[in-house]
Amino acid sequence: MSHDKSKGICDKISSLLRQNPKGLRIDKIATKLKIDRSTVYRNLESLELRGKAHYARGVAYPSPARMAKSILVLLVGLNKEKNGKKRMRKKGVQKLMQNASG
Repeated sequence: MSHDKSKGICDKISSLLRQNPKGLRIDKIATKLKIDRSTVYRNLESLELRGKAHYARGVAYPSPARMAKSILVLLVGLNKEKNGKKRMRKKGVQKLMQNASG
């Protein structure tokens, strides 16, 4: 399989997992993406090595650190003052984002 095709499948799996933070069964991922389960497992191994997902007992999950970072970014974006400026405690937010990504 070409690197580009594999990257595309990894991106699709990663996107599905972010949409389903409680996890998805491997067979459901395969059905939704119309690919073989062995292809799902192979790409999940790649995602797991990069810290983007993990799987156990036939269920795949998004990486907890990635989910935490996404939630934090969303919360910071929603936390605006009345005058429209984003209110951020930079040091605290930066520290949390570094911990979440790392």
